[in-house]
Amino acid sequence: MDVKTIVFLSRIEYNKIIKERDFMYRDKVKVKNYMEEAVLEHLDGVIKDIDCCKCENCLSDIVALTLNILKPQYFSSQKGQLYDKAKLFHLQYEVDIITTIIKAVGVVKNLPHHE
Repeated sequence: MDVKTIVFLSRIEYNKIIKERDFMYRDKVKVKNYMEEAVLEHLDGVIKDIDCCKCENCLSDIVALTLNILKPQYFSSQKGQLYDKAKLFHLQYEVDIITTIIKAVGVVKNLPHHE
C-alpha cells in the first residue's frame, strides 16, 4: 500500500469513529421545539380565509419559514413543556405566531416551489 492509500483509509476510519461518537447519545437526549406545535395549532385558523395555495409543499414551506423566523422554545422535560406552553399562551406570543404565519404565507405565495 502506498502512503495515499493509508492516509485515505485512515480518514475513512476517522470519519467512522466521529460519526459513531456524534450519534452515541441520540436515543438518550429528548428535546422538542414547542413552537412547532404552536405554529401547527394556529396554521389552519390563520390561512383558512387567505387566498393562497394550500398544497402540502406550500404548507410545509409556510411552516418551515415561520419556524425559522420565530425564536425556538425548546424543552426537555414535562415541567419544561408545561412552562413553555403556559408562556406561549401569553397574548404577545400568539400575536407573534399569527403575524409571522401571515408574513410566511405572503413570501410562499410570491415564490411557490411548484408550477
